[in-house]
Amino acid sequence: MKRDFLESLDLGDGAKMPKAVMDAIMAENGKDINAAKAELEQVKKDLTKAQTDLAAAKNGDPEELQKARDEAANYKNELDAMKLAESLREMRGKVAKAKNIPAELLTGGTEEACTAQADQILAFAKVPAAPNLPNPGEPSGSTPKPDTAKQFADWAQNLI
Repeated sequence: MKRDFLESLDLGDGAKMPKAVMDAIMAENGKDINAAKAELEQVKKDLTKAQTDLAAAKNGDPEELQKARDEAANYKNELDAMKLAESLREMRGKVAKAKNIPAELLTGGTEEACTAQADQILAFAKVPAAPNLPNPGEPSGSTPKPDTAKQFADWAQNLI
């Protein structure tokens, strides 16, 4: 709004707008205009920065771009390896719990392989019954004689 416009307004009977009222209207209008100008300046700055960034990206150093891509690929590979290790740890823990063996003994890559491995570990861990060996003091093939403690107890019984 221009001051000339306000000065030319006829309020009736040739009366003109008082200067104090005109100043108040111009000040209020100036606030809106100044705010709009500030927003426009910010948009211009943002546009200039975006254009600069776009030009830098288009004209960027191919080595830097390749380095960034390689770094991103390395991070992705590291993340994939961590995910695989965690899934193997969980699967081995599940099999170990089901078979009641330590998970550290399992090295298989699938649940089936770990289950088979756990079964082999359990079969190996079974202790066979001790064989019935003859008394070393007796000749083989003879009837076993009672042990010395038993013979002594029998002899003592016969004395009484």
